[in-house]
Amino acid sequence: MLHAAVVDACDGTDGLTDGLIDDPRKCAFDPGGLQCRGRDGDHCLTEAEVEVVNKVYQGAIDSKGAPLYRAVPMRGSELNWVPAYIGVNSQPSIYHMFGGDFFRYLAFAEDPGPSWMPEDFDFDFDPPRMGYNRQLNNAANPDLRAFVARGGKLISYQGWSDQSVPPMGVIDYLNDVENFMGGKDAVSEFYRLFMMPGVAHCVGGEGPSRVDALTALENWVEAGTAPEQLIAYKLKQDPGDFAAAHLPPKNEDVGLARPLYPYPDVARYRSGDPNRWQSFGPHDPSTGNE
Repeated sequence: MLHAAVVDACDGTDGLTDGLIDDPRKCAFDPGGLQCRGRDGDHCLTEAEVEVVNKVYQGAIDSKGAPLYRAVPMRGSELNWVPAYIGVNSQPSIYHMFGGDFFRYLAFAEDPGPSWMPEDFDFDFDPPRMGYNRQLNNAANPDLRAFVARGGKLISYQGWSDQSVPPMGVIDYLNDVENFMGGKDAVSEFYRLFMMPGVAHCVGGEGPSRVDALTALENWVEAGTAPEQLIAYKLKQDPGDFAAAHLPPKNEDVGLARPLYPYPDVARYRSGDPNRWQSFGPHDPSTGNE
């Protein structure tokens, strides 16, 4: 119900009503509109549930209300919250278990050990203590000079509905690289990011997520042909897993296909069958240019 309301409010911002939110940053959906006005039921959210939804969208904050991390779950990702954030049948969520062990044995210089619980996390005191782990494990260094000097090329793709890697973290990294390495034009010579509407963690979700990025990377490195677009497919019966996720499917198996363009460009519907990638073209949202 929540996800359907979000899509209903924000689908169509890309010029096509297709069940996919082109860029969730443009979506200003307020879950308060779903709050029960009378008796509680499956048709509405309680006041406490609205508060939970808003907290998920907001992300972690300290006691003064300052955000701890800019990358948060996006509007449109709601179908992926269970069981990632919210457990089923009174069981702990995946990240309650996964995150619990991360903090018990990895996050801090001194491990708190098996008795530590996620509820023990102190949003004022503990984030600075994670600097130890951040220096060892964060893949966020924007200095790619040695990589470029060896002729390296980098293609990155990111689902807008990813519940495990909040999308803005990847976009922020690209911005950091551009700021450090000479700007957008210079960085586009070796690094391109492709954002995928409706796609969950790596694969799956409502959007097309099967992309042959490897061939595009080979063409870029070996033939000097930079990827101006990738084609993403969703099968008519898509298992939503990694099995053959990067292999082009047979035409008869394709239910939906969309072009992907280097960020910040997006696919804009032009004409024809909206399930075919040929019906779309690139659109630069910052300039409005097609």
